[in-house]
Amino acid sequence: MPGVIPGMRTTKALPERRFESYCGSHGFREETEMAFPASTRIDRIPPNVSFKRGELRYSARYQRRGQSLHVVREYSAHRHGLACNAASDADWAALLPVLQRDLRGQVVFR
Repeated sequence: MPGVIPGMRTTKALPERRFESYCGSHGFREETEMAFPASTRIDRIPPNVSFKRGELRYSARYQRRGQSLHVVREYSAHRHGLACNAASDADWAALLPVLQRDLRGQVVFR
């Protein structure tokens, strides 16, 4: 399902959790290819991103292929149980700014 990872950028962790809640394992991989005209000069692409904390993993890889930019973003949550707790919320709170910064990355071209 395309667009899931960008849609996660507004999901905030609970500021305080009183009870555990259901939270399963899942993962998403999204690939995007941007093609630029031959007359375009690509000056800068965003840096690759790698995040690992607790049960969460996120990576973004940017690869220039001639006049194209190939982007692969992967997110996974491999939970050992079926519940999220305060530690899960802390992990998500640490991932959120990394995810937001990556999604705001810019390709500089002229």
